[in-house]
Amino acid sequence: MKRRFKLIYLVYFLPIFALAYLVWQNARPILDLNYSGKKTAIAGELVPAARVGTEKDEEGEYKIIKEEPVYFDVRLPRKYDRVKMEINYSNLNNELFEAGISRDAAKKSFDFSALENKALDGLSWHRVEEGGLVLYQRQEIYKSIGEFLSNPGGFNNTLIYRTEVLPKLSDLKSAGETATNFPVLQSLKMAVYHRGGILDIKADADGEFNVYVYNNEGRAESGRDLPAGLYTINIAGGEEIVFNKIFINSPYVAILGKIKFGELQEPLKIFFAGSRILAITDKAEGVQEIEVGGKKLDINRVSEQRGENFETIGLRNANVPRGNIELGAALFFLDNKNIFYPSFENFYNGADLSGIDFILARYSAPEERGETKTAKAEFDISGSQLSGGKIRFLLSLPNSSKGNLVKIRGINLEFSGEKYDFKKIIGKIFGNLIR
Repeated sequence: MKRRFKLIYLVYFLPIFALAYLVWQNARPILDLNYSGKKTAIAGELVPAARVGTEKDEEGEYKIIKEEPVYFDVRLPRKYDRVKMEINYSNLNNELFEAGISRDAAKKSFDFSALENKALDGLSWHRVEEGGLVLYQRQEIYKSIGEFLSNPGGFNNTLIYRTEVLPKLSDLKSAGETATNFPVLQSLKMAVYHRGGILDIKADADGEFNVYVYNNEGRAESGRDLPAGLYTINIAGGEEIVFNKIFINSPYVAILGKIKFGELQEPLKIFFAGSRILAITDKAEGVQEIEVGGKKLDINRVSEQRGENFETIGLRNANVPRGNIELGAALFFLDNKNIFYPSFENFYNGADLSGIDFILARYSAPEERGETKTAKAEFDISGSQLSGGKIRFLLSLPNSSKGNLVKIRGINLEFSGEKYDFKKIIGKIFGNLIR
């Protein structure tokens, strides 16, 4: 009888304990997580497993990244607005080490922050540092970051790194529309100057997809009746989706970063702006010779990236015979009639700096304690789209080869957000349970 009595009380108290736990989780405006690369109650394992090893030395157990990128997911018990990352690592065998965080539910779009950039650390230019930003100047022209931001350098002599600053936009008065005339695979990210009113975005696709619109401050826009300004549009689908046509009711459209072409019905001419172009194919049908800026670029092997660098930043054209290829550059344009520059080219290791006068970077060199370094990054996640309450963290070592790339000693995450009152907590809990 006594045992039955205790079991009955346990049944009664379990829901109370569960509710108390949920209230406690939702009430906490700060969530601290010490992550070692192993699976926990809210964090997944550092994967893919084939790219990560576990070893041990006199300082303890650590993860070693052997191929990039790697990632882990964190399931958030409530909504947070910001996250601070502190990562302890050693034995970095690459020029660049970065961390990224997913922006969309499909985990196709990421924001990145520099953890260590050896090229910038070795630059002997004039420096102005304010609020996490560093302005590198060949000759000292600007006395402050604010002075530069109010009157930045030109597109052709300025690079940026892990920050956003707009070149001066002017005379964007033309009316019209833009439509792709070639198949695009998986996703496409674009900058669009919108004159105000309804921003009309249509896509003819073989599969389901999502459209995300962000304003100039990086905030997601839920509606399409928008004031005049610059917007970023990210159209993303699954691995097999093909966008046959994408339509936007603006003549000012720049494709950002990369285009993954499907099979072309006829040769394509497209324009790109920047100082380099990259090309890679994952299919035998994509092996071909393309013309970029008047030069021949031979894509003669599957899964091997090829590229062409130029001495100056400028507008050039690329001629693609067959498709089934991915091209990467600062900006792409469908024609050369309504050219505008919604962003500067990103600084990259190996860039020809002979024509560059300014580099604006959001970067702070890591702290060193013996052989171990500590790097910090901070992300705004208030507008991030979550899938199943999960957000993804990615560790990247661009342009690296397979090998022992870096030893991860530990990662500390601090999520922060609004402090909820009891009424809002109950609403959040039952909203999550219903969902």
